[in-house]
Amino acid sequence: MQPSFLRSAATGILIAAVLVTVVWSVGRITGDEFRVQSPGSDTSEKLPIFFPPLVTVVLGVVGTGVALIFRRRRWGSLVFYGVAVVCPLLYGFAAFGGADTTGTAIWLNVMHVVAAAAIVPALGRMLNRSV
Repeated sequence: MQPSFLRSAATGILIAAVLVTVVWSVGRITGDEFRVQSPGSDTSEKLPIFFPPLVTVVLGVVGTGVALIFRRRRWGSLVFYGVAVVCPLLYGFAAFGGADTTGTAIWLNVMHVVAAAAIVPALGRMLNRSV
């Protein structure tokens, strides 16, 4: 494994974490409370500022692992991009199920798109290079 792959992944994840924090901040400035309901809970809670970047880093590391697994496979980039499209879509549907308001669900989906837009190209660029 080349260090440039991990460096590219870390850069994409860091950029994504910063961008979702900016999106969260803009959402709060525009008046959204970011209240979400956890599965199995009857009450909603405010989404703290540290949570979106934390989830972005964790899922970015998972995405890096998926990219590493499929990096040397024949159809690796196709599988990686398939997973990279399906997962944000599933999280997008989950956002509408767990958010208290439509505005919160939309902001959460914007965060998903921003994170994917930073992480997926950083990893995908490295999939097509020879090892």
